[in-house]
Amino acid sequence: PKQAIYGFRGADVATYMAARDEMLRNGATRVTLDINRRSTAQLVEAVNHILCGNLGVRLLDGDITYEEPVMASGDVVCRDPRMPIEILHLQSSGTPKVDENKASLMVAIGEAIEKLRANPMKWGKSGQAMPFALGHVMVLTRSNRDSTEIATSLRARGLACALVEPEKLFETREAYELAAVLAAIAAPRD
Repeated sequence: PKQAIYGFRGADVATYMAARDEMLRNGATRVTLDINRRSTAQLVEAVNHILCGNLGVRLLDGDITYEEPVMASGDVVCRDPRMPIEILHLQSSGTPKVDENKASLMVAIGEAIEKLRANPMKWGKSGQAMPFALGHVMVLTRSNRDSTEIATSLRARGLACALVEPEKLFETREAYELAAVLAAIAAPRD
């Protein structure tokens, strides 16, 4: 379930959980991925804090839990005192209007990215300094439509961005490699 955010790539958490449970019933060994090698300790700690429900808001639904927080490997470091996550809270007077809130949120996201680009965090991986690039910034959205809208807003500000195109997902090197592994599992003697 820790990979539940990949729903935008067609992942189905319920199918994953059913397959996991079936494998465990048949004697498979459960392996927990508990080390994050791509993020700073500060970012891992902040995400763990959020996903463990410490904001007073439940983010995970139903059977999806976050009972085994990960730890950072220490490969990626950042000595910047700024917080690794910025949470934007919209406040409105009266009845909030969805379109107005979306527009305000898009402006705030664009401003936050421009601020970060103007004064980037200093970080490194495996002892080597890594220069900041817009590709290090991620904006997670609930739907493809939201992704398209935020991408349009960011591009209008002159901020380059890319979208994962679900229809091209199966044309990636990773998809071909996964297909080869699954074929080998399905027919090990071929």
